[in-house]
Amino acid sequence: MSPLWVFLSLLLSAVYSETLGQQQVKVKLGQNVSLECLGPSDEEVLLFTWTKVGLDSDHVFFYRNGRSYESYQHESFRGRVDLRSSLKDGDFSVVLHNVSKRDEGTYHCVIITQRSGGHDGNRHSFVNLTVSAEGSGDQRLSGF
Repeated sequence: MSPLWVFLSLLLSAVYSETLGQQQVKVKLGQNVSLECLGPSDEEVLLFTWTKVGLDSDHVFFYRNGRSYESYQHESFRGRVDLRSSLKDGDFSVVLHNVSKRDEGTYHCVIITQRSGGHDGNRHSFVNLTVSAEGSGDQRLSGF
């Protein structure tokens, strides 16, 4: 089953959908940045993805069946994206390492969960990333 089909079918078939908002994040070239996406801690995670608007069908990060799939990642993100923490606490954030100017853009997080009673939960959040030319260190997105 193609990742694009999985993504589109889950988006269209979700019974429950919640958009968590859009955040603005600024980071300096070469830094690491957390892209924050918070979701439920008490529901079974069926799938969650991070995509970048304008990127072809590959993902920034793809997670299903209890693990991430690097083979579904766009080649420019392979080896540069990690989970920030355990999914058990409802944190679906990722860390993007060694940010470049081409990483600038809008990122979309989708969390598909199994809720009590058998209904699917569908949550979305967006992060708009701006990259400036100089600096070093670690930037982290806060709050949600």
